[in-house]
Amino acid sequence: MISFRKLLKTKQFQFWVFFILFISIRFLPFFLGKTLVFGDNYSLMIPGKIFTAQWLKQGVFPLWNPHIFSGMPWIADINQSVLYPSTLLFVIFSPVVAFNLLLISHAFIAYSGMYLLAQKWAKDHWWALLAGALWMFSTQISGSMNNFSTLQSLVWLPWLAYFGLQLVKNNSAKVWFSIVVVLQFLGGYPQHVLYGIGLAVLLSLFKRSISFTKWLKSWLLTAILTLAISAVAWVPFVDMLLHSTRMEQTLAQSQGGSLKPVMLIKFVLPYFFDNPAAGMKWGPAWSGHPNVGIYATWLGWLAVGASLLTKKLKKLSKEVVLFAVITVVTLLFSLGQYLPGFNLIQLLFPLFKIARMPSMLMIVTNVVVILWSIVALKKWRISQLSYKLLLWLGITILGAGLMGLGVWRYGFDEVWQMADSFFSLSSSPFHTLGRDKVILFQILRNIVLNSFFFITSLYFFYRKKISLVVAILALEILINTQGLFYFAPGEIYDTSTQNSQQITSQVGSDRVLTRNSNVPYTNYDSYWEAMVVRNPFSDSFVDERELLEFDHVKNLRDGMTPNWNMVFGLSTVHGYTTLLPQDYAHLWQTSENPRINFIDRVEPDNELLKQWAVKYYLVDTWFNVEEDLSKYELAADFDRWQLYELDTLARFRFEDDVPVEIENFNENPNTIELVFDNESNRQYLVMADRYDEDWQVEVNGELVLVENYQGMRRIEIQSGVNEITFNYVPRWFYLGLIISSLTMIGTSLIYSIKTNIINF
Repeated sequence: MISFRKLLKTKQFQFWVFFILFISIRFLPFFLGKTLVFGDNYSLMIPGKIFTAQWLKQGVFPLWNPHIFSGMPWIADINQSVLYPSTLLFVIFSPVVAFNLLLISHAFIAYSGMYLLAQKWAKDHWWALLAGALWMFSTQISGSMNNFSTLQSLVWLPWLAYFGLQLVKNNSAKVWFSIVVVLQFLGGYPQHVLYGIGLAVLLSLFKRSISFTKWLKSWLLTAILTLAISAVAWVPFVDMLLHSTRMEQTLAQSQGGSLKPVMLIKFVLPYFFDNPAAGMKWGPAWSGHPNVGIYATWLGWLAVGASLLTKKLKKLSKEVVLFAVITVVTLLFSLGQYLPGFNLIQLLFPLFKIARMPSMLMIVTNVVVILWSIVALKKWRISQLSYKLLLWLGITILGAGLMGLGVWRYGFDEVWQMADSFFSLSSSPFHTLGRDKVILFQILRNIVLNSFFFITSLYFFYRKKISLVVAILALEILINTQGLFYFAPGEIYDTSTQNSQQITSQVGSDRVLTRNSNVPYTNYDSYWEAMVVRNPFSDSFVDERELLEFDHVKNLRDGMTPNWNMVFGLSTVHGYTTLLPQDYAHLWQTSENPRINFIDRVEPDNELLKQWAVKYYLVDTWFNVEEDLSKYELAADFDRWQLYELDTLARFRFEDDVPVEIENFNENPNTIELVFDNESNRQYLVMADRYDEDWQVEVNGELVLVENYQGMRRIEIQSGVNEITFNYVPRWFYLGLIISSLTMIGTSLIYSIKTNIINF
């Protein structure tokens, strides 16, 4: 039996202890009954997972979602990650537990993948542990935890590179590479797949030990295998993408999230321009992509710089040149709209017009910088003179930071008033005493903490106490990304509350328009902005109590703010999605530019609401009601919600708009069954649900054509009793499933035959 002392020295023990220790620090609130809340997770991802899980528990695999945009494809919306393993967490556990487990498990996937890649590349256990921590706690991974579809794709990036380094000599690595691509695609963000494959190819090309021809053949075989195995993911997605408004977005829309050059300062001070937890936002952060940046610790950046110091550039190692070229190229592309000629790049390569956020390419930059920094730290031999100079530099910066905090604490008001007299700060559109005081404190705090970590890590690095250096740098990156998170009580994800039950019991199966998403200042975006930009930077209504209880979040949920309406079984004509169908968006479009995630604002007197069978307008009276709603009948009045009844047509009606008297009715996401008596021998049945060519219908056992009737569905019916069954049959999904299944079966058979031959 191994002794505890020997156990401490094993790589496996250190690997697990390192992860458990630091992940416990990061997610300590999880163990106190809390969870994360912010952004797309709350308004898009978690409601989608709950909807999927609810139907899976009833034995129905939801291929269509009838509750948003009057119905839309569900299985083809890759962003909802329906087929990704995390869906099972929401089937087995409550939403809050499932979500917390999802975040922890994917932190581990990020950590272990980067550890294996760094171990393969640098062949050093401790520096590989640091690489795992730098990736697990990076700005990229941490920011993605507020949209777990990006997280589920992003964490697999190092795994692709890890298997990519091996596949030219290892056939099983080709299969594993393909499987990781499938997982990354199903995770919900295809853009990451392209970047991940590109990085894997580059690193593999650099490390190749065979001829280029053999290397290329190996990758071509892997590409074919990957395309076939991942068909279940990309085939239905591509079809939905081609028919979505993503194909119509303007160049300006596609360039959103470009990296402003001045934001590069956040590579050294991550909280320079914004700190969500502190409610601070200024400078380019006002309109820029939130928390764009990369941080590799001060000691890590210093080691990277040291690797470039040589008398002759020709003496730079090929490895350093590779890292430097990838870093520079990806950062230049991340500049997007700030890069001259970027519009031409988008025109030449349409993929970059469809994809959004050029700065997302920095995920590749981040992985490369991590590899670069741990290789540089491993090779760096710091001289005594350099050590002393750097140590004194760190102490000087720390001293200046502490002195600044002292001035901030005891004399900031006087200093600011003096500066105001010279530079007229108070007459500027932004600067105030309160704002500048918060900004200076956050910057000084960042400087003090990072300089302290730099001094301690440098001290132990010089004395070759590598395990302590790794632990300190892991803690440094953790602290420098912890401000991205808001921890809220677990009940924010409750799916049964008194308020929601009151509304759903009143609305029933009728369709509703919700003001909480329809009017901009009442929706989730305005609330999230109020969270991250608080007093004195705005007149935010989010105070300290709200940040503890999150009552307003719960009320947005209970008020059926999309997409929470589908959790409670209410159907709407609007919603929030990643791929908005073009045909449906065009029906409601009133603005000049196409919408990407939601349709244009719909006024309650819009005639289309009548055609699309919208019976109610749900108003949250906590917000100031600016519209005149007196012309609508008040159907119900709750604590803070008013339900107004609109003049509407029935969801199922004849061609002359007479409602159908349904005798029997049954519906789930994939099937609709109804029986009615067509006594007056009418010719057509109109169904006020969005038309999709993959819907099939049988009338009294006979297959009938489903027509596109003003964006809705219309079918020809018979006289007398009609037994009608609508079935959703997503052809592209089934085609992809067949290709993937046959490929997996064939690959397994070939591998089994080869194994038996070798054993024989």
